[in-house]
Amino acid sequence: MSIDLRSTDGCVDCETGTYQPEEGKAYCLPCIPSKYQNQAGSQNCTDCAQDTFNDAPTRKTACESCPEGRTSDKGKTVCTACPAGKFMNIQSVASGGTTKQCTSCEAGSVSQYGAATCTKCQPGSFANDMQTSCSLCGKGTWSNALGATTIDICKMCSAGTYSSASGVGEAAGCNACSPGKWSDEVGNDDESKCKNCIADTFGKGPRRLLPCDKCPSGFTSGALVLFLFVF
Repeated sequence: MSIDLRSTDGCVDCETGTYQPEEGKAYCLPCIPSKYQNQAGSQNCTDCAQDTFNDAPTRKTACESCPEGRTSDKGKTVCTACPAGKFMNIQSVASGGTTKQCTSCEAGSVSQYGAATCTKCQPGSFANDMQTSCSLCGKGTWSNALGATTIDICKMCSAGTYSSASGVGEAAGCNACSPGKWSDEVGNDDESKCKNCIADTFGKGPRRLLPCDKCPSGFTSGALVLFLFVF
C-alpha cells in the first residue's frame, strides 16, 4: 500500500505513520508492523521500543505498551510472557515509570511459562539444568537443603534405615529397620533390604546397624524372631 502525493500544489510532506526514503517519488510508504513514525515528512520509520509493540498492518503513528505480565524486545509485533526458567523482572527507572525484562531464575529456583516470580526448590529436591522444574531426590536418599542446585545434595539414608519414597526432606524421613531386622548398608530404598535376624540371634530396637546379638545361654530363637526379652 502507498499514499499518492501527486498534487497541483507541488511536493507535500509524507503524513505521520508513513515515510519515503527516495527523492522524486509520487507516494509515501506506510510503516510496517513493529515500526512507527509520529512525525510528518520522514525518510524512515522507527522500531518500537522494548516493552512495546505494533501489529497494525497499515501505517502507525505510535506503538502500544505490552500488557501486564508480558514484554517484548525492540522492534517486535507481539508481546510475550517470560519462558519457563525466567521471571518478569520489573524495575523503576530514573526518568519515572518502570521497565520489564525476563530474567533468569537464581540458582536453585525454578519457574513456569509466564511466571512473575521464581520459586525455590523445597527440601528433598533440586533444580534441573534449565531451571524449569525441581527434580526429587531418589529413593534411599534425602536432603534438607532449600534451593538446591544439584543431585549431589541428596544424601544416602544411613545404615539401619531405608526409604521407598522419593523427595524425602529430612534424615528422619528415612524409616528404621524394624526390630528383628538390621542393615549395615547406606541408601537402602526398600524395607526388603533390611536383613532378618538368623536363628539363635535377636535384634532389639529399630535402626540396627550391626548383626543381631546371639541369644544368651539358656535361650534360643528361630529365624525372623523380632526380639528377645531377658528378665
